[in-house]
Amino acid sequence: MRTSSGNAGVWRIQGPGGHGKTNVMRAFISKAASMGKRVTVCATTGKAAKFLGMGAMTAHFAFGFRGSQWIPLTNRYMLMFLAMADVICLHEISMAKAAFLQQLHQRCLDACPNLPTNLPFAGKLILLGGDKHQLAAVCDHKCDEDAYTSHIGGPCGTCFKKFI
Repeated sequence: MRTSSGNAGVWRIQGPGGHGKTNVMRAFISKAASMGKRVTVCATTGKAAKFLGMGAMTAHFAFGFRGSQWIPLTNRYMLMFLAMADVICLHEISMAKAAFLQQLHQRCLDACPNLPTNLPFAGKLILLGGDKHQLAAVCDHKCDEDAYTSHIGGPCGTCFKKFI
């Protein structure tokens, strides 16, 4: 597992409910931590974060998102926390709007201003887990029918690799 800018990427774990996505993510997180990687573990909901365990938090808390409006992050401690992360594991991504990954990408760039802006997520390794058929995206208003697929077709989608 390398997380330098040349070897980072966005990986996704998907599959039907009950097929072990959470267990695979836990194993991945443990392995990354044992290799000395700094891992940020989060989920789109508090319940999913609690179920994932391992110090997980909601993605909105981890990345300083406040509602649906984009607000630049000025808290230097949160920016430092994001800058130090080698790996970001985000579970239940299917519950996020399509714009969520773009906002996460921007947060990573804001936290690492000295890196080239053409690196997806500032060169961090991103692991996404979820089941696009299990839970619909949580939206303030009507969303696309298949929000998860629109993530992959979005601006950051060209760097997706299927993990499982």
